Amino acid sequence: MGHDRLLAEDLHEWLGRSENLVLVDVLTKSHFRRAHLPGAVNACVFKVDFLETMEQAVSDKTETVVVYGSSESSMDALVAEEKLLSAGYGQVLVLEGGLKAWSEAGFALEGEAVSEKSDTGVYLCIKDGNYPVDITRSTLKWIGRNATTTHFGHVQLSDATLQVKNSSINGVFTLDMESISNENLKGDKFHPVLIDHLKSDDFFFTRLFPHARFRITDSHLLEKPFRGSPNYKIAGDLLLRGKTASLDFLSTVNLTKKGCLLAEAHFDLDRTNWGIIYGSARFFEFLGMHLVYDLISLELRIVTGPRQDSAI
Repeated sequence: MGHDRLLAEDLHEWLGRSENLVLVDVLTKSHFRRAHLPGAVNACVFKVDFLETMEQAVSDKTETVVVYGSSESSMDALVAEEKLLSAGYGQVLVLEGGLKAWSEAGFALEGEAVSEKSDTGVYLCIKDGNYPVDITRSTLKWIGRNATTTHFGHVQLSDATLQVKNSSINGVFTLDMESISNENLKGDKFHPVLIDHLKSDDFFFTRLFPHARFRITDSHLLEKPFRGSPNYKIAGDLLLRGKTASLDFLSTVNLTKKGCLLAEAHFDLDRTNWGIIYGSARFFEFLGMHLVYDLISLELRIVTGPRQDSAI
């Protein structure tokens, strides 16, 4: 669909003539409270009830509707326009450049914080400090496979530290390998057999090596660290089954309103790099039903408490 654009100067003149139109701010309610165009109503395009909210604001779909978002860099107003046109609204215009263009043109805004610069929330920015890891809420899920089956479960963190300095993340994470669990075979008679096998010398040999440890040796923000995409490159040394090998992966890091850090990573680990070669066709022939894929998929989620200090 095409987009009918309206310049800030034209909208200002139009509003000054008291022309009949409905002006709609499509950003979040909290942002609307901070700053919005005079006379605008709020219908957040990110909410599933956007069209229902619009029906309350616009009784006649033949009325002229002008929608605006945050700036030329955001697609919020364009998405709102497409939704409205698809829903049968006859005349929908988009304020070009959104709230930012209106403000830069020198026109008045209303709201609780119109003079404050608002963070767009697009890029990640973390303050220096110690972030205490909540090991009860942090999780590590493992997924192992062979030609016919997928097994999955969890391993618990037993200890962890995490610090940030000059946007670099440092930390050490210790895993309790004795805690390794399986979920897909729960209730099955083979469930304890699988757990015993994973703990045996065929795999993680937990009797001799009850802990695994990952130490971050290098980390840096990506060039454009979007908050909802992988934004950090993490590298480190993983001690597993008594052997240390390097490991690197991308992570998506975020912050909560309370200043807690959240980090997620999803990646594959080649177990043979740590001497775990059971069932690997790279090391054994005639495996038959005992073939096990070399890669283990890991889903890591780290949750911290609020930053404790600003100096390390």
